[in-house]
Amino acid sequence: MIALLLGMVAPAPALAQESSFPPSSTVMAGIGGLPGLGVAVGYVAPGRMYTREAMVFGDAIIPRRTGDGSAYVAVVIGGSLRFIGIGETLGFLPPKKYDIDVGLRIGPSLVFEFDESRADKNKRFNIAAEPFARFARKLGPRQRTFYVEGGLIRPTLRIGIWFGF
Repeated sequence: MIALLLGMVAPAPALAQESSFPPSSTVMAGIGGLPGLGVAVGYVAPGRMYTREAMVFGDAIIPRRTGDGSAYVAVVIGGSLRFIGIGETLGFLPPKKYDIDVGLRIGPSLVFEFDESRADKNKRFNIAAEPFARFARKLGPRQRTFYVEGGLIRPTLRIGIWFGF
């Protein structure tokens, strides 16, 4: 009876071996928006069921007539759970060309207000904690991996590409 139950939930070896999404080590590069314009660059080491990540975010809100613009920089580390990867590894899903990740990143951040007062200068440094969700998919004849990601760190909505090596 126990052997039968284990056979039902054990991963199918062929399915678990076939998944090649995403590459073993990647550099992510993207652009973002909301609330300003920004960039996101980092290193991602995906496993079958999780990722390990180190990212740098930069964002700028252009000042308007009121002079209320700002620049933002964050350097964070973290990881995510790969929901499609978990299903593939456990044998519940066939290999896919896409994945859905949900994770958390934490690290230091700096905000520079363009018209900051002396009191604002003392508030530049913060610890950023970002829960995020990402959808990644292989597209095109070269099977490049593109992603769309949303989180709390500026820029909050990001799109980009993964460069495997």
